Amino acid sequence: MKNILEMSSYSSKNLDGTRSISIVDNYAYVVSSISDSLTILDISDVRNIIELDSFTSVNLDGATGMSVINNLIYITSHTADSLTISDVIDVNNLTIVESYTTDSLDGAT
Repeated sequence: MKNILEMSSYSSKNLDGTRSISIVDNYAYVVSSISDSLTILDISDVRNIIELDSFTSVNLDGATGMSVINNLIYITSHTADSLTISDVIDVNNLTIVESYTTDSLDGAT
């Protein structure tokens, strides 16, 4: 078994309670359940990780899961019982396209 070497690490209050991460090209998309946030990190240089943008929303309260498809991120939130869609075409300027909340999503993961 080879030794695992930590090349870098990154910490931010926006990552408190990280629940899901998706890597697309040179970007890490991270949803966090405690900070109720979506954060985009530039990981093109793993020794110099840069936070590009982040946003919090009541609709991300208890964010638990996500999928990245094309330039959209679909985020489910357990506590808010919601599905939030964010446009990431400009990774430096995240925008919410739509947020849908209903009892039908109670406990969405």
